[in-house]
Amino acid sequence: MSSDALKNGWKELLWVDASVDFDIGGIGLARRSGKSIVGALYPTADGTSWATHFLDGTSELKLGAHGGLLEVRHTGMGFLYVKVLLSTSVCLNAIFSFKSK
Repeated sequence: MSSDALKNGWKELLWVDASVDFDIGGIGLARRSGKSIVGALYPTADGTSWATHFLDGTSELKLGAHGGLLEVRHTGMGFLYVKVLLSTSVCLNAIFSFKSK
């Protein structure tokens, strides 16, 4: 599906897992952030931790109205916004090269 979107000229992609609840305003915040990749903080399926691995030394999370962007080591794709920065042909070549390995 994402390959089709890239082939058809889409410049932004959004992945949202059906099990992740989010405020629709989060899409606008992600788009206005100026970042090429933005994920949302959400709990794991069992609710015991976050689906995000934080950078070493992260000691505080600000959520809600006082929250904002936070650089992390990596995060799940339950809510992931991606702005396409490379040309479609470069992206598709990279995707197909990766798949063929």
